Amino acid sequence: MNRYIPAKQITVVRLLGGGAYGVVYLVRLRQRQLAAAKRLSSSHVTDPQAQQQLVDEIKLHATLEHPNVIALIGASWTTRADLQAVFEYAPRGDLLSYLETQQPPTPWDARKLALALDVALALAYLHAQRPAAVVHRDLKSRNILLSEQRGRLVAKLCDFGSVAGA
Repeated sequence: MNRYIPAKQITVVRLLGGGAYGVVYLVRLRQRQLAAAKRLSSSHVTDPQAQQQLVDEIKLHATLEHPNVIALIGASWTTRADLQAVFEYAPRGDLLSYLETQQPPTPWDARKLALALDVALALAYLHAQRPAAVVHRDLKSRNILLSEQRGRLVAKLCDFGSVAGA
């Protein structure tokens, strides 16, 4: 399956956030679908190691398909310096922000238990990969994104830039 997306089909809407090596933008694909585009930050855009890490993340993500793993839609590039990975957009944000906005903080309820189960299912899927298990190595509430399906919050694991094969 060809997952190349021409750069002219990607329109930046706004900045969503950033990390050590990259920045993530809310983008619109082909003037319709919202998605999240991960690019290298300006301080790492010419770093061959950072470029390779993003390439490796895209290659790995292209092999993964699970309802609790954020989906790779495709990638766009003209050179390695402008490479971007395009993922499904999780409009409910990350788990940390969600938990911080619960006022007053709520105890463990069915909704939180369902989110914990989603994360466990994603990890079980990753650890069952063959020929080698995928170990996330950066599991934290900022790397768990939330979307809504049929009226229920769904947790989706993201940011596979630090993964290792076991």
